[in-house]
Amino acid sequence: MIAKGELRKLRLKQFILLNATVVLVFLGLDLYIAQGFPFKGMIWLLGFLFLMLGAGGLYQMKTGKILATKDSKRLVKYEREVMGEKAWKRHQKSGVIIILILAVAAFVAASVIDFPLHHTDRGMDPASYIGAFIGINLGTGIRSYRIDKKGAEKLD
Repeated sequence: MIAKGELRKLRLKQFILLNATVVLVFLGLDLYIAQGFPFKGMIWLLGFLFLMLGAGGLYQMKTGKILATKDSKRLVKYEREVMGEKAWKRHQKSGVIIILILAVAAFVAASVIDFPLHHTDRGMDPASYIGAFIGINLGTGIRSYRIDKKGAEKLD
């Protein structure tokens, strides 16, 4: 098990890494839109991104190797211990399935839907950023809270 103070530091690093990744993805998408590239191409890019994430998840499930930073690996090991092997594998499996469904949906949307060709110099609306940050941080926060609460009960 991980000490409470150390767990707090690892969760903070996880929070910073997650938000930095989201910022980089959004800046990339925003730059793509601002350059006037077709929206359909962005949907294809998102589909490939989801496909790569799903492939990484499948690799982790099949080999048991964790593709992450050293600190993230420690968090994954902790979560695995707290949740139990069966629940953790079920959680990983559902996550991979959802990501792969998103990939297929993006590919189908890019192939079938005729997206408008309008160009904007502004990029994405700031509300998109705010909504995504709230959703991602809320989901991760709730998940972390539940796991850490269960871990604290196991220590008592």
